[in-house]
Amino acid sequence: MALIEPGITWTYVVLSWLTTTFTIGLVGALFNNFLRKKTTGTLILFSSYFIIGISAVLGALVYTLQAIGDFGKMPSILQTISTLAPQIGLLLIYIFACRHILKDNEVVKAVTLMIISFILGFVFTIYILAVYGIIPQTNPDAWFTLSTNNPTQDLENISISILAVLLIAPQLYINLRIYIRAFILSRRTDKEIRKRGLLLIAWGLVIYMFAGFIISMEIAIPWETSIIPLVFWIIRKLAFITSYVFLYLGWIMPDWFRRRIRSKTWFEMRYKEVSRFVQ
Repeated sequence: MALIEPGITWTYVVLSWLTTTFTIGLVGALFNNFLRKKTTGTLILFSSYFIIGISAVLGALVYTLQAIGDFGKMPSILQTISTLAPQIGLLLIYIFACRHILKDNEVVKAVTLMIISFILGFVFTIYILAVYGIIPQTNPDAWFTLSTNNPTQDLENISISILAVLLIAPQLYINLRIYIRAFILSRRTDKEIRKRGLLLIAWGLVIYMFAGFIISMEIAIPWETSIIPLVFWIIRKLAFITSYVFLYLGWIMPDWFRRRIRSKTWFEMRYKEVSRFVQ
């Protein structure tokens, strides 16, 4: 196993940067969309993807630093930021969804944002204090435990058991609400473009939550080989990218995608030609 460890380590590093590059491409597309429309909605959506892109960059950088040498606390600090940053992006998605899909009034929206922001600030504080050893990391009497997972002998992931639940709860609350609402609205509309967009949003969130479930399969189970966690990690990365693409298409509905929906399929065109000939 030791003979293949270095190769697996750099597989993580290389694939991290490849998936990050793709994510940055989506960020660029959203920035271009913002420059064309210059609306508040496009700015919120671009900001959300921008934060997710920064998180991806930091995640790839963490693996790179761990693979090439000892950088002290820096990788753990960056990993903490990359873990929590997407939650901020999720808050922006929630704000954007309130403009188009959800019907939360200003009071409900403000309370939701305050509660989730408090949770994120609390989790971030505990993570940082644990990383620096200011509070005990593995005290059996503590209400939390800072645990590490090593996908290879060079790479390390950190997590805090109880706090992970606090991060999952806001994601489920926001994503499930948007999914259910998007699916209901897709059933109520007879406009094909709107229906396709809402379904893309709904299924994008399903894939996103599936990717979150894969994380537990990847990290929580003590696998005896580095290959299986790598497979789950790749599936997770591909699932997240797929969800980002689905959500991008559903939220933005680019002109080329709209034209694609409006155009008839090959079968429909052939059927029309045959019908005209028969008549």
